[in-house]
Amino acid sequence: MHSKLRRRPALAGPLEPYAAEFDKELARLGYTAAGIRRKFEVASHLSRWLGERGMTAGDLDAEAIGEFVAERRAAGYPSQLTGRSLTWMLDYLRGIRAVRPAAASPEPATVTEHLLERFGVFLTAERGLASKTRRAHLNEARRFLAACGITGEAGLPVGILTAPDVTAWLAGMARIQAPGTTQNTASMLRTFLTWLYSEGLITVPLATVVPGAYSRKRIRMPGPLTRAEAAALVDGCDRTTGMGLRDYAIVVMLKRMGLRAGEVAALTLQDVAWRPGILIVAGKGGRRDQLPLPVDAGEAIIAYLQVGRPAGALDRKLFIRSVAPHHGLSADGVGHAVARAARRAGLGRVSPHQLRYFAATAMQAAGAPLAEIGQVLRHEDDLTTSVYAKVDVAALRPLAAPWPAPPSMPGLELPAGAA
Repeated sequence: MHSKLRRRPALAGPLEPYAAEFDKELARLGYTAAGIRRKFEVASHLSRWLGERGMTAGDLDAEAIGEFVAERRAAGYPSQLTGRSLTWMLDYLRGIRAVRPAAASPEPATVTEHLLERFGVFLTAERGLASKTRRAHLNEARRFLAACGITGEAGLPVGILTAPDVTAWLAGMARIQAPGTTQNTASMLRTFLTWLYSEGLITVPLATVVPGAYSRKRIRMPGPLTRAEAAALVDGCDRTTGMGLRDYAIVVMLKRMGLRAGEVAALTLQDVAWRPGILIVAGKGGRRDQLPLPVDAGEAIIAYLQVGRPAGALDRKLFIRSVAPHHGLSADGVGHAVARAARRAGLGRVSPHQLRYFAATAMQAAGAPLAEIGQVLRHEDDLTTSVYAKVDVAALRPLAAPWPAPPSMPGLELPAGAA
């Protein structure tokens, strides 16, 4: 260990006593020798920075690291220019209690924030919304209250809201938003106003006055993939590498099962039940559905687990980042896997959602009823499924009877040469 450390920048200054433990921690996170060397260069710079200011390792916190990174960026350093690059160090030092623990989230500062905190609990506990959707609801509610003067300690009470407040705010939003975005805004506002009424915070059911936003009934779907393109996408994964084995398993699952990118990213090792051949999928609204695992998808997962999945994975996610730190793959990472396969196949830009669309149309072409397709895609109503599995007009043309020829009518014949 000591011979390795001598080939890396020395940690002179307050961080010097932690050099050997930093080396072990970075190795545990899965960094290569070159990656550890780069991390030590930044740690060495940080240690000197702390010493120049008379600070100790115990003074490190997110604010201090932010100041260090800002100065490093201003000095023209070409890499490691965000606070995230030092998260590993701060987490380790907090773990051994060498620095102060992370500050707890502050209490809501205003009456309005207390109200929104309660609304957020409702959205999570009662509606089962994902964090991203929950934040969107809270942001719209906050904007609406602020526009109505209900904000801060000196703000008006929420009980003074009226129907003109609701319609005027939504009309203003409609002037600066696309119709589809205004529809989403109106839907979130209805949810908020319904909750306010159910909690007794307003005495009038204002959700009923939220107008609908007009939008043409034209839903844009991703460009369809042909069978040849879908096959080329699968073949575009380089299965000679661990990353390629992972990408191959992801693409096969998306193509065969129609999963969402976030659902693939959320899969854990426990979600694969090998004996019955079942995959447990965590979907929208906190749902957990069981889907049959196709043989080719199962074989692709096994190949990845045997050869491609990093041995030092830091969590129990099924698909792991191929570069350190080896945490579970994110939904964006799933998209990158599909894009990487598409580039190798020469297909241009392809998204995970296009594979979900392909799965739906492939099931329809095989004769699956719309209800069964909806079960696989885990839709709550057939109308949603019909958007994904549109009827193939070209396939219906042979079923249509030929248009009858017009009957001949005496006296209407054209004179010779008129044509």
